[in-house]
Amino acid sequence: MTMDNLTDILADRGKEYGDFSSECELIQSIKRTLRSGPKWVIMDDAQKEALDMVAHKMGRIINGNPNNIDSWRDIAGYTTLIVDRIKGNNY
Repeated sequence: MTMDNLTDILADRGKEYGDFSSECELIQSIKRTLRSGPKWVIMDDAQKEALDMVAHKMGRIINGNPNNIDSWRDIAGYTTLIVDRIKGNNY
C-alpha cells in the first residue's frame, strides 16, 4: 500500500465516520460509562468485547454517518453472537 493510497483511505473514513479525535473521545466516554456499571466485573470476556464493539459502532454512528447500514448491522451481529452464546449455541 502506498502512502497516497493510505491517505485516500483515511480521507474516505473521515468522510464516513467523522473526525478521528472526536470519534475517539466519544467512544472512550461510552466505554467508561459501561465499565462503571455494577455488573461489568462479572461479565465474561465475550460479553465485554461485544459491548466494546457496540460502543465503537455507536461512536461512529453518532460522530459520522448515521445512515451507514453496515454500522447498524455490525451492532446486530455482535449482540446476536452473545445471544447465541448465552443460549449455548456455538459461534
